[in-house]
Amino acid sequence: MMSITSWTSAWGGMDGRKWISTNRCSGMPVSIFLAATTCPIRSFRSKKSCFDGYEPPSLPLFPVGPDMASVLDLMNQHARKLSILLTLVLAVWIGTILAQGVLFVLSEQATSVAPMAHPSNSGQVEQPATRIDIAALNLFGEVAAEPAPAVVDAPRTSLNLQLLGVFSATDPKRASAIVAEVGKQGLLYHVDEKMPGNATLSSVHPDHILIKRNGRLEKLAFPETDSGQTIVRQTTARTSSNRSTSANRTSSSSSRLEQIPDRLAQRRKQILSHGSSSRDPGTVLRSYINENRDVLQQNPGEVLSQLGVSPVSEGNTQGYRIGNEVASDVLTRAGLMRGDVILSVNGQAVGDLSNDQKMIDQVLAQKRVRVGVQRKQRKFYLTVPIP
Repeated sequence: MMSITSWTSAWGGMDGRKWISTNRCSGMPVSIFLAATTCPIRSFRSKKSCFDGYEPPSLPLFPVGPDMASVLDLMNQHARKLSILLTLVLAVWIGTILAQGVLFVLSEQATSVAPMAHPSNSGQVEQPATRIDIAALNLFGEVAAEPAPAVVDAPRTSLNLQLLGVFSATDPKRASAIVAEVGKQGLLYHVDEKMPGNATLSSVHPDHILIKRNGRLEKLAFPETDSGQTIVRQTTARTSSNRSTSANRTSSSSSRLEQIPDRLAQRRKQILSHGSSSRDPGTVLRSYINENRDVLQQNPGEVLSQLGVSPVSEGNTQGYRIGNEVASDVLTRAGLMRGDVILSVNGQAVGDLSNDQKMIDQVLAQKRVRVGVQRKQRKFYLTVPIP
């Protein structure tokens, strides 16, 4: 702290106020300085202090900031205003984004719809938007069109062979046919497989097959009505064995046969004993239908029972299943086996008796029946001519 002498010397050389402004950085309180200036000089000479009995004011030596409570109140007031302002800004921003999204969707829908032609002020008509057919551009190359099966006018073969049945398939290479030599049992041949007479099965068609012999194609068609005797010779042994087997099974299931009318049993025996031994499968099938037409119309279920056929509907499979007890060889001679499921006849799905009996006359009028068959996991077509 400065001495009294320094104060007096300072006071004698300049004005008090000027001295205050000059020495503010000394840290001396102004109140002490003013008290010192009012003290007479003699007090210093008598070594008495002018500060005797002086009490400094209650003010702190260092300045103190504003009250914290007032500062917090001020901040709370501004915080409310800022929150309101930020809420308004955020609401405007969100509204702008939503408006832009709606406008974008509407503009996309407007551009996706071709504009309607309407006259403008200049009398011109607005043309619809041009559309590009991407599929027509063939970006990945052109797909080669599947060639249609060529119709081959091949001469009839001179080989002593007979066509008994054909099995069509989606893949022509998987088709097959049943061909027999005269006096022998028919065998199943696949495409490109060797046949009797140094021939090879070339292709299978619904009503004939093409065989290749000595580098040329020849046609083998289904036998006509007048060639029925030939078919009987190669199937006589099998027919006799089927009749004996059928008789044994009929005796074991006598309880089932007792429910069948005697008239149907007599006609069935006539077909087995006379018709099937002298005619081809198509002729036997036509005779069987003609003789049982009345029963087919009144009670088709009994005819199905005679043939050993029962309706079946399992998942996507619907049709008629050939049972284990076939009472007639009408179906077996046509190429069907026990366990086969008849899916379609001449391209029409079967399985409903009320609708299927209406197709009988159509089948007989077409002179040929093409049966869709499912044998286990395999599906194929069997064609039987009906003279």
